[in-house]
Amino acid sequence: METNPLVSIIIVNFNGKQLLSDCLNSVLENHYKNYEIILVDNNSTDGSIELISENFPFVKIIKLSDNHGFSYPNNLAAKKAKGEFLLFLNNDTTITKDSISELINILKNNDSIGICQSLLLRPNGEIDSSGDFLHVLGLPYCSTQKIVEPRKILSARGAALFSRRDLFQKLGGFNEKFFATFEDVDLCWRSWIYGKEVQVIPNSIVYHKGSETIKKIETKIESHSFNNFLLLNILNLESNKIPRFIFSLPKILFVNKKSDSLRNMKPASLKQIIFGFVWILKNLPYIQKTRKTINSKRTISTNQLMELGLIQSDFE
Repeated sequence: METNPLVSIIIVNFNGKQLLSDCLNSVLENHYKNYEIILVDNNSTDGSIELISENFPFVKIIKLSDNHGFSYPNNLAAKKAKGEFLLFLNNDTTITKDSISELINILKNNDSIGICQSLLLRPNGEIDSSGDFLHVLGLPYCSTQKIVEPRKILSARGAALFSRRDLFQKLGGFNEKFFATFEDVDLCWRSWIYGKEVQVIPNSIVYHKGSETIKKIETKIESHSFNNFLLLNILNLESNKIPRFIFSLPKILFVNKKSDSLRNMKPASLKQIIFGFVWILKNLPYIQKTRKTINSKRTISTNQLMELGLIQSDFE
């Protein structure tokens, strides 16, 4: 591995003109200098492209003719990326000067780790995310526990997700059936299944305003959140775990009301529940094929993930 390998920084943007300057300037000010920046624009109408072209001409721009959410744009950029590592950043983040170097040092010195997350802080310094875990009912939730040492997490947040490029390709990238929400959890859960750890690195700090893009497409995200939740679990659980998951679904509304740390998921409406199950039934051939691929490469069981504390019986 090179001493200073190339890092491809990938940013997906949708009408984020007011955010981009802070994000890109923070990248320019970081101490690690061997990088390229690829920005994928989801058909913004607020002058985002003009801002980048005029003020950050070194940024490689991919302009889409429609809003394709998060998975497809990130995958498209990853295919064009030249870096040994991929850093996926939200447009409402600002990175600190040593954040990239800290992530690279961890991966360079530990082959067992495939994906990392920076410690995400809110602008006021409070912890926004120290990693994602999974409740035994299948609900992804965000930890805000204060940490001082790297620790294993089920999933890195897509706001600042750092991956080996070859692993990202092996995993097939983000699953494009997830328009938005849970695509990062799906990717990282699959990383564990395929034998590569995911960790949060507290010395790598990224500030995250949070939900700035999601607010703009909130209605569409809410309409897909329940089927995304179903798909996440059905794809990554073993066959003998799925009946328990299905029969536990009535408990979800109760749990949902008990925790405010759940990842982008409000209590599902009857309409969302019906839509979710119909969507799953319509996509059964795809689901069966994908599950077969995932399970053929499984190196760790759900029970082992529970023993590691990555799937938990309660919220932190």
